[in-house]
Amino acid sequence: MRGNSGTLVAGLVTGLLAAVPALAAPIEVGDVLASVNNGRVQDYRAGVLIQTLNTGLGGFTTGSTTDSAGNFYVTNFSVGNVTEFNSNGVFVQNIAAGGGNPESIVFAADGTAYVGNAAQNLIHILGSASVVGPVTVGPRGTD
Repeated sequence: MRGNSGTLVAGLVTGLLAAVPALAAPIEVGDVLASVNNGRVQDYRAGVLIQTLNTGLGGFTTGSTTDSAGNFYVTNFSVGNVTEFNSNGVFVQNIAAGGGNPESIVFAADGTAYVGNAAQNLIHILGSASVVGPVTVGPRGTD
């Protein structure tokens, strides 16, 4: 395509937009982070949507927590992993959660992350092959 001055105008707008990093805002104490759909989590402050975090994988985001450094973690029930965002809401990595359907996550005082797996009745230690369990679980929806 040529512009009015006769110079060649690039038609790869989609590629250019994908290369631009997403704007992110710091996740603050008191923010409400709500898993919504399609691998996304919305960050609300005082009832106002601040940003939408995106795992990039689709699926159902379910349980979430922060570590002692303020990094945010969310489980993806459908995809079988945990996604980490830094304290500024920037995507860091997707971490395998040991298979099955991770539904909840919590950090112990020593920094170890434990991931509850709904399909296997196990608690996985994030980032390792170790598990705790089998565990007795209550009715679904009691994370």
